[in-house]
Amino acid sequence: MKSLSFIKIILIVTMLTLGLTGCAAKYSHTTKSTRDFERDQRDCQASAEKTAAKKGVSVCEETRNCLEDQKGWRRVLW
Repeated sequence: MKSLSFIKIILIVTMLTLGLTGCAAKYSHTTKSTRDFERDQRDCQASAEKTAAKKGVSVCEETRNCLEDQKGWRRVLW
């Protein structure tokens, strides 16, 4: 049983690590500043780190969903 718990921990850490490295994107908002984005991104990242594994999605995807759906940011093409 202990080895199963260890495997779960390794999988969660791996998902979080991969999620944190592939999240580069540019966002825009009609009424918010760069400073607002930095704050919103920190808030969404912290929330995503807590909920992504439970939902079975990457931290990056959960952060993106938060920024777009909850904070009103839109991804723009480079």
